[in-house]
Amino acid sequence: MGGAGHSGVEGPQATAARINFIRSNYDGAPSGYIDLAVNSAYNGAPYDFKPFFDSHKMWVVDGKAYRNDYPANVVWGGVAQSTGASLDEATLGAKFQGFLAGLSHLSFQGEDRRDTAAINRGYTWDDNPSSTHGASGSWAVPGMTLARREVL
Repeated sequence: MGGAGHSGVEGPQATAARINFIRSNYDGAPSGYIDLAVNSAYNGAPYDFKPFFDSHKMWVVDGKAYRNDYPANVVWGGVAQSTGASLDEATLGAKFQGFLAGLSHLSFQGEDRRDTAAINRGYTWDDNPSSTHGASGSWAVPGMTLARREVL
């Protein structure tokens, strides 16, 4: 399941806990979906959530294992929702972010369907432990801190 280059799989509880922890520290921080898009368009940007998910692991969301970009896009969708953006605006913001990222790499691949699905999932994410994403228990992530929290 982990595949070549992956050092393990984080189960649904650990993945959900990390998504919820990150969202709780960023919800409402961007001033809107354009701010979110502009400030996530390059690696290491204030709202680039991929570094919070180890790229050498697979992350389980809704019973399926994904690379780190999927849960990062789930967070992105949830944070976009917290700014008051509509789902259409959140998706448009992601496409705008993809365009800006393409400018820096001179490649214009845009958002793929999997990214859009993750953003949709994040937009409707329920961090209640009894919700359908299968997580349970404490949402605390032992030892995890947000090094870039000062961007808030």
